[in-house]
Amino acid sequence: MQNAMATTFKLAVIRTTHFTGMTTDLSVQLAHVLTG
Repeated sequence: MQNAMATTFKLAVIRTTHFTGMTTDLSVQLAHVLTG
């Protein structure tokens, strides 16, 4: 049970950091487009 919880938590962290990384990339690209 504890092992399953740890695995789920790790996946949640990976997903969160992955999503944040994607958002950051999009923001940077959008800034480049807006500033020319």
